Amino acid sequence: MQPFATREPRFSFGRNWQSFRAHALDDERVRQARADLVALAGPVGGATFLDVGSGSGLMSLAAIREGAARVVSFDVDPDSVACTAKLRDGASPDERARWEVLEGSALDERFVRGLGAFDVVYAWGVLHHTGDMWRAVENVLAPARDRLVLALYNRVRGELGTLSSESWRAIKRAYASGGRVRRGAMLATYLGWRLSIPLTKLRNPLRDVFAYRGSRGMSYVHDAIDWLGGYPYEFASADEVESIVHARGFRTVRALPSPFGGWGNNQFLFQRAAS
Repeated sequence: MQPFATREPRFSFGRNWQSFRAHALDDERVRQARADLVALAGPVGGATFLDVGSGSGLMSLAAIREGAARVVSFDVDPDSVACTAKLRDGASPDERARWEVLEGSALDERFVRGLGAFDVVYAWGVLHHTGDMWRAVENVLAPARDRLVLALYNRVRGELGTLSSESWRAIKRAYASGGRVRRGAMLATYLGWRLSIPLTKLRNPLRDVFAYRGSRGMSYVHDAIDWLGGYPYEFASADEVESIVHARGFRTVRALPSPFGGWGNNQFLFQRAAS
């Protein structure tokens, strides 16, 4: 297995997701994750489903609850693997029988190809953290028999006073390489800035915090930590992504542009043209 492409500092996604599972995950978040999965990927009942970079395991559980015939989850981070496995272990016997959890890397072509083919390959907000994004994209195309769900950070050039993607890369690297004091200070500064944005529009910022579970069942604070700490960090415009994937025999079924001032993920549902 080849877990990482660089020796750059890395953020521990798995520890953050373990905290999310222990303190924030509930039935309502699972319900929302199921709804968002189907809205983007389409029905998964009876399908085989590969969750690339499973993190907390929430979307794997969503696929299981939506009736997927078989789900395979993998992640390169041992803490994320443990988090996903813990979620699987709490599922029903029938759900556990349809759900396999593995440790592996999207950069390891032999590992990914060895998993076989799947009706749906789900790689949401993952491949831009591998350190070699386009290689990871190439690898996850292979097992997609029919559909590929892909979400990658958008390229922002910093027009109109916004921070560019390059600026965010430097911020994230500083966070990932810092100790507890630096990370705490950076997180407090980021949350203060983020919560101030609704105030400029005369809107109560707490409404955004409590409504955040409406975004794939996620948690406002855990996602803030995930965003600030997410390093390595790569990005691409929607056109760049579609150009690469279309050239490999897929067509775009659905494309959702990045929210959050353009810094978030461009989301895609691709389908093999021959399907």
